Amino acid sequence: MGILPLDPYQLSDHTANQTALGAVHIHGASASSPPPETDPSPISRLPPELLAEIFICCLPEGRFPAPCVTAAPLLPAHICKAWRSVALSTPQLWSAIHLHHRNPLQDVRLAHLWLTHSGHRPLSLSLSIDFDERPQQAILNLVCRYSQRWEHVRFKFRQLLCPPMYDLELAMGNVPMLSTFEFHARDVSACNILPIRRLLSSAPHLKEISWVDDLADAETLLALPLSRLARLSLSIHYGSLDYIELLDQCANLEHIRITRPGPDIRPTPWASPVLLPKLTSLNIAHDLTGILEHLILPALKHVRVQLDADSSGSGDTRYSRLMSVPTAADMIAAVGSPSLLSAGDAGLGQTWDPKGLIQLIERSSCHLESLTIHVQMQHEDLLACLKACNLSLKRLGICGRLTPASCSALTEMLSPRRPEPSSLSSLAPSLVDGGVGRDEEWEFLCPRLTELIIDTRIPNTCSLVDMLQARMDMALSCNASAPPTTPEGSPSSYFDEPLSIGSSTDATLLPFEHIHLHYPVGHRDIPILRDLALFTNSKKRDSLDLKIVESRLGNVRGSSAGSRSRVRPHANRRRSTILENAA
Repeated sequence: MGILPLDPYQLSDHTANQTALGAVHIHGASASSPPPETDPSPISRLPPELLAEIFICCLPEGRFPAPCVTAAPLLPAHICKAWRSVALSTPQLWSAIHLHHRNPLQDVRLAHLWLTHSGHRPLSLSLSIDFDERPQQAILNLVCRYSQRWEHVRFKFRQLLCPPMYDLELAMGNVPMLSTFEFHARDVSACNILPIRRLLSSAPHLKEISWVDDLADAETLLALPLSRLARLSLSIHYGSLDYIELLDQCANLEHIRITRPGPDIRPTPWASPVLLPKLTSLNIAHDLTGILEHLILPALKHVRVQLDADSSGSGDTRYSRLMSVPTAADMIAAVGSPSLLSAGDAGLGQTWDPKGLIQLIERSSCHLESLTIHVQMQHEDLLACLKACNLSLKRLGICGRLTPASCSALTEMLSPRRPEPSSLSSLAPSLVDGGVGRDEEWEFLCPRLTELIIDTRIPNTCSLVDMLQARMDMALSCNASAPPTTPEGSPSSYFDEPLSIGSSTDATLLPFEHIHLHYPVGHRDIPILRDLALFTNSKKRDSLDLKIVESRLGNVRGSSAGSRSRVRPHANRRRSTILENAA
């Protein structure tokens, strides 16, 4: 293939026609002509280096942006001759691309034009091909010629149940910079996955694999270079896999995300647990938590338990929808049974038992700092989870749909309270308080909890105000009674020193720093919480980040009060404004 003219107008014409008309005209009379030069404006006097930085800030969000004539880099390259020159000489603008392959000849030209401008920059490259049982080697050969600069790569292949239909020989053994690889396969046979396996085995610096496959088997996944990986994400729909056997080969793993395969797939019992000394983050489907009984994770800090349908990027969720249909027995058993999430969201018959997670925490002696739950639970099971990570938990996230009873149970768990006169504290350390109630003991759960996220609409009949204000007041009360002084002699902020609980240095009651809540529009809590945030931040600037999402049916809006980071305008609106002013 010969070298083509590197004209951004050809690129933009190609992309516009491909998007709007499904056709591409790179050469010929249809190519647009540059707009006439306008009078000098302030932005035209900016140094090229600064203009290039502005263009870079205008790039679409995401690792793999698709070419678009209304976004950078094509838009600024189409404004005037000076901007076009700056855009073409800025390799960072052209170092990432997503191609949805439709037309062999025209897409190869587009990819060549785009990647030629990327200079020697590391590449983030995404390629989606619907083979339809036909060869598509030309586009693969083109992107493989740049394999020395691959850093982040994503392949999406469909309809390859035929005998071997492609190869990646031009890239084999020539991917020295490849660190992240995503593979999405739909109806792809094992023989057509073999080139991917060989490619990844030849990548010396590969650290992360995301594998989404509807037909994956154990042989395919166990052949991946698992021992090199720090991050692994698996989404298997109909295949079979012994996760314990796979994890036994992942000695350097730091993060894993797995969703369940087909029903009735269970890990093979092992004689002794598998030790993963570096694993800090676990994102797992609720019906796979049985494998936790076979693991030891001493460094574990972050856990997310979710429904299979909650797995982002997991593709087809037919199994999860099928398995979520409640039977008559499920409905009868659910009547009067308190659970964290309502059956309408989590699905009757899918109540999660956290016994495996609790035993993992005890067995591993790990200090869990973040727990996110998107699955139906009994109230007493949630309480057991919070007790298991009582002194270490800093962040709690609740997703799904809360019932009024669930919301009330959650606020009661987190609210400080006086213990029963005849019993000792069983939930958490006690507090001898000097401001809330001098010489009286208080007990509370998760004293180091500073971030609360409820990413589901709180019922109109429920309120979190009393719980939030009680914890904040208790955290402030000790310093309020005897405020320390600054070197100038004036009282310092209540937050300068956390409140010690009893005589233990391991138990400190900390005030909330981040509160993200979802309310129906007009909920009575909203103005009170905004006032609380303003008051708290008046004591110490930016000490409380409060974000509230208000929603009606079919409408969601966000707001913030006294927050560290304000709600920013939509990125595309900001980029458009910059370019309009520049023009």
